[in-house]
Amino acid sequence: MTRKTWDEVKRERADSPGRRRGYERAGRTIRLAMEIHELREKRGLSQRELAERLGTTQRLSG
Repeated sequence: MTRKTWDEVKRERADSPGRRRGYERAGRTIRLAMEIHELREKRGLSQRELAERLGTTQRLSG
């Protein structure tokens, strides 16, 4: 049995409003994470420093 590529899997999945919303939400999440990462680096902050400023854990701070 051969594995399907991601493109093959996506083509076989039925298009639906829920699926589109899921992809849109995931895209927004990724773009936000990338923006936080870029801004954190521009300010010279480590993940730990950003987490401390946010009052959260390093894992959640980007």
